[in-house]
Amino acid sequence: MLAIRLILGRVLDGFNIYIAMCLSGWLMHNTVFGGALYLVGRIWITYASLYGKESYEFLPNRIQVRGKIIFVFAVLFTFALSVIYPVTQSFRGFFLLLIFVLVQLILRQLVEPHPPKTGDTLANMLEVSSYRLYIRMLSNASIAINIVVLSYVCYIRFHPARGLGQNILLFLLWGIGILVITLLVWHILNRKVLHKYEKPSIFILGAVLWCIASIGSYNHVFSSAIIPGTLWCIGLGLMVAIIISIGQDIQTIMAFAMGDIKQLVYWRSTDIMVQWSIMVSNLVMLLMLTVLSFLAVGLTSMEAQLGIQNLFNLVMLLLPIGFVLAALIFALVQPLDRHYMEKFTLYQKLKARGREDAAIRTSLNDRLVKGTKRIGIRILRTFLKPLFPCHIHGKQIVDTSQGAVVFVCNHLEVYGPVLTTLHMPFYFRPWVNSQVLNEASLELELQAGVDRLVGFLPLWLRRRIPRWIKGLFLFVMRSVEPIPVYRNNFREVMTTLKQTAKVLEEDDNVLIFPENPVQGDEGGQYPEEGVASFFTGFVHIGTEYFKNTGRVVTFYPMYVCKKKRTITFDFGVTYNPEAPKSEEKERIVSYLHGRMQRMAEAQERD
Repeated sequence: MLAIRLILGRVLDGFNIYIAMCLSGWLMHNTVFGGALYLVGRIWITYASLYGKESYEFLPNRIQVRGKIIFVFAVLFTFALSVIYPVTQSFRGFFLLLIFVLVQLILRQLVEPHPPKTGDTLANMLEVSSYRLYIRMLSNASIAINIVVLSYVCYIRFHPARGLGQNILLFLLWGIGILVITLLVWHILNRKVLHKYEKPSIFILGAVLWCIASIGSYNHVFSSAIIPGTLWCIGLGLMVAIIISIGQDIQTIMAFAMGDIKQLVYWRSTDIMVQWSIMVSNLVMLLMLTVLSFLAVGLTSMEAQLGIQNLFNLVMLLLPIGFVLAALIFALVQPLDRHYMEKFTLYQKLKARGREDAAIRTSLNDRLVKGTKRIGIRILRTFLKPLFPCHIHGKQIVDTSQGAVVFVCNHLEVYGPVLTTLHMPFYFRPWVNSQVLNEASLELELQAGVDRLVGFLPLWLRRRIPRWIKGLFLFVMRSVEPIPVYRNNFREVMTTLKQTAKVLEEDDNVLIFPENPVQGDEGGQYPEEGVASFFTGFVHIGTEYFKNTGRVVTFYPMYVCKKKRTITFDFGVTYNPEAPKSEEKERIVSYLHGRMQRMAEAQERD
């Protein structure tokens, strides 16, 4: 398992560096030098593996170019450590230390697994967006883990109050603790949680716990070192568990995107990128250790050792947090969320039955192979959910097992769209007024809302607010993948209906707000209680969907109550293609409006 090998490899390298540093301190009176010598050896071994004749041509162009830069730095560091340092400082103990490190590297390489070579180019695989984002998330997490382990080794080596035996025992217990907690978290997630929550969101939680533990430990917020250590391990466990799980999902997506890709090809390509990431992080640590090797000659005082310990403490905080935050960003834009995994599973089931759904395949290809997830909605939910608490009623009534459905909801000005966006228990794509999605007309659309909501502000300020917020508003609105609603003429209305039917074909639910705002008020407002009359044209969604697929769609009424802060679902009504269109439209509209009105009255009585 790649993730477990990643942790084991880092712990083993950390142990070897610690031993090399101890021997270096004894032989050359320079503790840092031994660690730098071991790291430069590991970099050359990894470089030879990645950029040898058998694998070089299969690397992406950008990795090939960066390899030349790494080669130059590796040569410079090797020259500095093997020539300049012995000549300018002392040859005493150098050759004995060099032999010992070479033996360490040989033994380390013997236990390093070597995946078989493949003839497939990694560059082709990185063209698949979901795989590319997964690799970037994995690479940044790998760099963070490696830097933490190496920094921790240096940190405990310079702890003046502990002896050699205590430090080795502490490091081994730390490594075992990481593995045990990681496996425990993976086991719990796999049994209880992974099927209920989006995997990128769990990864984000792990990254946040990691950052809290690191910052809290550095600033001595916690009374005991056990607390940040446990938080850090749980955060790491969450991230590693999700890396494993998403990796398994991505493998099936790669088979979808590139044909029947072999498991060997997938894991070999992934391993290449992990090894490259480890080499980069080793180079970062080597830079610091090489500089310190020249500065720390004969360093024996307690004050100096504490200074180096504090430096590694700072490095262990800042560098990994930076890479973890980068991994968090790639997790945010990962398109393979729970909804698209469910859609992919449905596609596979249909294909196994001999019916390959072209619409679903196109949707999967556009999102998982070519696209990314817009992060606006995730950011919005993170910050606004606590401000808009909500209870869900009747969720079990909704049946999406036979295909996508249409949810029909009351508007409540901005409250209805906001609450459904934050708390809707089903994936959906909403109808949104096309004027709101057009940057040229958005400012005018926002102005009416600003005047109504903050009319107490001076006129000059109200006139500027729409200009200030329209960029953020567009960013958020586009992230919910809206269906533009056109109302100017029949042709534009049909465009909306046809696009909605296409979305349903792709197995995506649709949310609409068909209320007609009260025209008697200035600008037209939606009622604060109850349900206004409907625009009835939305029923033609059923006609278009049946014409395209031969299947019928179900409309589910739902009611948002601002006073009780609830979203309530009721039994749906299914479109009947055999009934006269005018009668069917009246039947569906009457049923939905009546059910929503009864839900509103029930909320008022309770």
